[in-house]
Amino acid sequence: MTQTENIVEISDIRIDYTLRGTTIHATQGASLKVRQGETVGLVGESGSGKSTIARALLGLLDPERAEIAGGRIVLDGRDVTRMTPEEWVGMRGHPVAMVFQDPLTFLNPIMSVGKQIREAILLHDPEQNIEARLKELLDMVKLPAHVARSYPDELSGGMRQRALLAVALGCRPKLLVADEPTTALDVTTQAEIMELLGELQKSTGMAMLLISHDLDLVATVCERIYVMYSGRTIEWGAAEQIFAAPAHPYTRGLLAAAEGRRQEDGTFVTIPGDPPDLRIEAQGCPFEPRCAVRQPVCSQRMPEATPYGAAAHLVRCFAAEDSQGKERKIVHEL
Repeated sequence: MTQTENIVEISDIRIDYTLRGTTIHATQGASLKVRQGETVGLVGESGSGKSTIARALLGLLDPERAEIAGGRIVLDGRDVTRMTPEEWVGMRGHPVAMVFQDPLTFLNPIMSVGKQIREAILLHDPEQNIEARLKELLDMVKLPAHVARSYPDELSGGMRQRALLAVALGCRPKLLVADEPTTALDVTTQAEIMELLGELQKSTGMAMLLISHDLDLVATVCERIYVMYSGRTIEWGAAEQIFAAPAHPYTRGLLAAAEGRRQEDGTFVTIPGDPPDLRIEAQGCPFEPRCAVRQPVCSQRMPEATPYGAAAHLVRCFAAEDSQGKERKIVHEL
């Protein structure tokens, strides 16, 4: 696989949950790609399907409650869409690993940090000298050697996140899925963890899919961004393009709210209306009930992805006019 090829490609994935006899359409046509060594951001409000995508990428969907109802996931050149739990054992960790929002939840509280890192090495890198590799991993995540003898509850939040990173890196992943990796940390520790992740990417060549509500963070570290709403990817492109010229009304609303803009009456800008009911599978654009520039066609069918300004900047919105490669302009300004 060359440096420009995709380490992961998700195409029109549709994932349903069944809860107490009710079907929840968690994703209704999400697509994204991550190239080797690339950092890609996945953003959207709670319930948009971001974490469902992350769990699907690691085969962590509950087989009793979740079903991939359509679409395709290709990971490191292999179609993993219909993999069994047994088949996922050989994929999870390498080529894809994950760090979670709350490391204390995912680190074993009754097992030392060193033992948990050793398990990852034994499973995915058994030819290595275990103790030498353990020391190397602790050095990589900038933890002192004595942490190997510590238990998770003896460590600070930042140290626990570094320990979880060491476990993930012990698997030598080609893709690291980072699901809100800094949310539970203070601002200084957040910066340290993100700087560390950047250094690890450069030294190992791994790609990263960063899932976050923090748009400033995503803008700083990501090369490309996908915006999700109601289980769909509705806008994507280079980070600088998305932040300089957002095309979808929802993306504009997200950015306005994140920037703390105020309306004429002095109140903060918010996106009006209620989040979508995921029990209902939208026929048209799911943002249509909340959109200030909706058209009759918006409730009838989902728009196709069309270029907006730059060819690599794509949006699914009828209000973003397609003028055959010329500059596109959305008519709504927040």
